[in-house]
Amino acid sequence: MKSWKRIVCALLCASWFVASGCADAKTEIRLPVFEEKSFTICGFWAPYEISRESYETYRGCGMNTLLLVNHSASPRTSENQYYLGSAATKRALEVCAEMDLDVILNYGDYLSGSVGFTFSEKPFSEYDVYGDYAHLIKGVHIADEPDKEEISRYGSETLTSDFRSVYPDQKYFINLLPTYAQPSQTGFSDYSEYLNWYAQEVLADFSDNKLISVDFYPFRAEGPMRTDWLYCYDTVARLAKEAGAEVNYYIQSAAGKEFRPELTEAEIRMQAYMALCFSGSWLSYYCYANPLEGDGAMYDMCIVDADGTPTKLYDAVKNVNEEISSFSDAILSFSWQEAIGIAAEGTRGGTAVRMLGNTGDFSRFRYLNAVTCGQDAVVGRFARGTEEEGYLVLPWTDPAEGISVDVTLQFSGCEAVAVYGGGTTEAEIVRLQNGTMTRELNEGEGIFVVPL
Repeated sequence: MKSWKRIVCALLCASWFVASGCADAKTEIRLPVFEEKSFTICGFWAPYEISRESYETYRGCGMNTLLLVNHSASPRTSENQYYLGSAATKRALEVCAEMDLDVILNYGDYLSGSVGFTFSEKPFSEYDVYGDYAHLIKGVHIADEPDKEEISRYGSETLTSDFRSVYPDQKYFINLLPTYAQPSQTGFSDYSEYLNWYAQEVLADFSDNKLISVDFYPFRAEGPMRTDWLYCYDTVARLAKEAGAEVNYYIQSAAGKEFRPELTEAEIRMQAYMALCFSGSWLSYYCYANPLEGDGAMYDMCIVDADGTPTKLYDAVKNVNEEISSFSDAILSFSWQEAIGIAAEGTRGGTAVRMLGNTGDFSRFRYLNAVTCGQDAVVGRFARGTEEEGYLVLPWTDPAEGISVDVTLQFSGCEAVAVYGGGTTEAEIVRLQNGTMTRELNEGEGIFVVPL
């Protein structure tokens, strides 16, 4: 978090009197007021224990929706598996109702088979037994990382129509593979073809309440951040904009095995800001509880251990969720338009930003004219109506390197800006000096800026 100087600055800047015309003519500028809006934040691999205490721990790190996915138990039974009609699902909903905690159900067709039965062609109608909890249900998790044939199966008009008849206001939640998945996994030689197939087979079945989800994990066991991260998110965000869909991004919150042996708060923070930069309004952490594999845990560390004990990642996730939630009203009041790459001063930019194909192109930006940074960066442009815009600025630096960066933003047509994030939950008004503002951003930090 920022130093006490930043906090004092925020308090002093909460209301600026900006000179207009002469020293005695002043106009008060205040932070804008937005309608209350919230991200949907959940953790993949639900708590093992179905209890109020366990769910309070879950909610305590900033999760506001319980994703009912956890199939570690063996042998699998209705009492310990989440699928439509299972006893475990009913018990979890009962506890969530007591706590007013939102829920994403799990279709779990592959799990139902393991306990001795299969669903009909209309499973949602067959198990339309959750009417008492309809106000809590935000969606149904349908499938994780499907290939071409599975997308077609889950995109069956019979299945999606049945879903809409029971859940007209909820999301049909299918999580897609990332760009680094092999053609043998997706069924396509080109990633755009894979996404377009999802749009054709699934999104086309819905007139509203559309969702696109992808899990991209940038921090591998060895080597730098994956360079196709921006390209993956940009491809997904553009499709979502075209289709009128919301976007869910998974945030890597597991360490060890195929991931880095250590994961820091800065790495969590950078992933959250990257998700927001590319229109994310749903954030899912992978993993919340540590999955069990054979006789032990799948990862060295997740947000909580299998027994529910918080790890050092718990507070890191809590801090990041508090930070981004402090300006959810602001950023969710705008709609995503595009993201552009910024090349570090004196360079043509690295592979990651150049893969966006629009490095330094501010031609469609209304107020922001330039961003100068000692490192590569990415800028998301958001709009509200025809006059208002907001910008999310995030340096492209590996948080593990511990690099702080001075970022300078050049504006026209405004005298001040509201600044959100940047390692703090305190919003502030910054008066521009010759149309510019400069902000030091520590590793993993981004800022959302709204011209006033």
